[in-house]
Amino acid sequence: MPQPQGSVARSSDAQPLARLAEIAERLSEASIEADIQQLVARIDEGRFFVACVGQFKRGKSTLLDAFVGERILPTGVVPVTAVPTVLRYGNERTARVLVDTKWLTIAPEDLPAYVSEELNPQNSKQVAGVEVFLPSPAESGGEIREFGPQNVYSVVWSSGESL
Repeated sequence: MPQPQGSVARSSDAQPLARLAEIAERLSEASIEADIQQLVARIDEGRFFVACVGQFKRGKSTLLDAFVGERILPTGVVPVTAVPTVLRYGNERTARVLVDTKWLTIAPEDLPAYVSEELNPQNSKQVAGVEVFLPSPAESGGEIREFGPQNVYSVVWSSGESL
């Protein structure tokens, strides 16, 4: 069975999904086909996601810091991380924040100014999300997302798009 255009599965794990995308294409289900093609691409690229979701002050940032092997996310006695934050593999240790529709590159040390309730009260800077790039072996090929109860619904339900 031929692979759908633009969705050639390179790995054997993705081939059944590529066939499913072909069926969706034949049924004129463009939305389903597009979703499946994104999954095929992620499988072929070896991308994975680890979501860390929990209540206020339950140690999500501390857990993720331990996972990547360094203190990168702000932690504190009061709730600190008030903005959806993505840790991902990168060649350089850097970060960027999404304000309105523009990405601003920042030093990871400056994260508290954008994600903490103390330095960005009630998200007055209108930060839609943060991505931190780390050359960590634990991160190669993957992404970790941290969502607290104050922002999980807006991220998951707003558009279906990931940061």
